[in-house]
This record gives sequence, structure tokens and C-alpha cells, in this order.
Amino acid sequence: MIDTLNPHIIAQQMPQHRMGDDVAHLPESIGALYDEARDCAGVNAYTAAVLMCRKVLMNASVDKGADPGRKFVEYVDWLELHCYTTANMKDWVDRIRKGGNAATHEVAAQSLEDARELLQFTGTLLQLIYELPGRAAGK
Repeated sequence: MIDTLNPHIIAQQMPQHRMGDDVAHLPESIGALYDEARDCAGVNAYTAAVLMCRKVLMNASVDKGADPGRKFVEYVDWLELHCYTTANMKDWVDRIRKGGNAATHEVAAQSLEDARELLQFTGTLLQLIYELPGRAAGK
């Protein structure tokens, strides 16, 4: 799309197409956080998207029974201990934690690639925790 005020500038539509996969059977609160992460990426707010992925992981853990107010790594460990994640998922689930930590504690902004990767990991995690069990239960 060409900017009519300045034809040398190509305008970018905002928000862009929503990044990440739709996930069914999410509790409303988890769905709202995941959608917020996806919406952040859609307006090039990649650091915010990465931070939201971290928050989704924490909230999913609490939704499934973890105690609120814990250290973040304890939420990740809780999901594994209670079989919501498996040993072969540990590396990519930990990427959500580490990406969120980098977005929180490091000066550098997160990139499109960072947001895309963490949204994919977060969406997959939510599918495994909520969507597939919901489908199996016929909800």
C-alpha cells in the first residue's frame, strides 16, 4: 500500500495478520492473555509479545493448580512434575521462560523472530494442555 501523502513511503497495515495459531478450549483468562501476546506481535511490539508468552505460561500453571506467587522457574517445573509437559518438551518450554526473562531483564528489544518462535511454542503448549484434552472430552 502506498502512502498517499508521500508516495515514496510504503504504508504498513496495522495491526498485521495475527501471529500464532488459534487454540480452542482455553479458559477465558488464558485465552485473553494469549490473544494479547498475538496482538502485540501484530503491531510490531515483539518484546511485549515475548513477555506475554511468559505470562501465559505462568497463568496456565496456576490455572492447572500451581500456587500463585512462586518463582517463575517453579511454574515451569510444576507443569513437568504434574505431567502437563514431558521431558522432550523441556527445552522448548524453557525457551519461553528464557525468552521472557531476556525481555524482562535485558536492555535489547526482542525481534520478530523471537516473538514468532515463542508464540509457536506457547500455542503448541496451550494446544497440548487445553485443546487436545478438550477435544477428547467432546467439549
